[in-house]
Amino acid sequence: MDNPIDLKYQFIFDEIFQSSINASFSTRNPMYPIYNKNVIKPTGLCSDLKTLIEIYIDKFKRAEISEENHFAEIEHIARSISTDNKYKEILHGAAFRIGIAQKLLNLTLKYLWCMDKIKEPCHCPIDSIVINKIIATKPGISLTNWTELDSIEDYRKCITAIREIAYSQNKTIAQWELDVWNKKAIQ
Repeated sequence: MDNPIDLKYQFIFDEIFQSSINASFSTRNPMYPIYNKNVIKPTGLCSDLKTLIEIYIDKFKRAEISEENHFAEIEHIARSISTDNKYKEILHGAAFRIGIAQKLLNLTLKYLWCMDKIKEPCHCPIDSIVINKIIATKPGISLTNWTELDSIEDYRKCITAIREIAYSQNKTIAQWELDVWNKKAIQ
């Protein structure tokens, strides 16, 4: 018989993952959609992404993951999907962008962290709310819209800016973003 604790965790994880997919794939940027026009959502994409995320979460639970390894994992997820021939023709620009990959991975980690299922992640999900908060805090900074991010260096630039702001407030990156979202919710 299956362990009820494992079944409950799997149910919650599936719900978290679906919520993260919905948020990551709900870009409002018509110039940078996920899919090419007139494409029916492909079968297998979410399943392949879920497998990649679950493998990383398993590693994340068992060992310390360095920030460099986290950057590499985001790039790995984006490139794994981008180079899979079954998705090339349907993905806009034949690529699963870094911005979408980071939001999916980081948002999944954020949910699990908030439920005390994993330790605190080193990064946070970057989206328009986070980018707008960075720009408001650091006037003059130029950042790529999260939906357009397809360079790990542009992603690093966002993380560096968040780190500077968060540390100036005696917070980690994940704590800072959680605070930004919580304050946004009550506005």
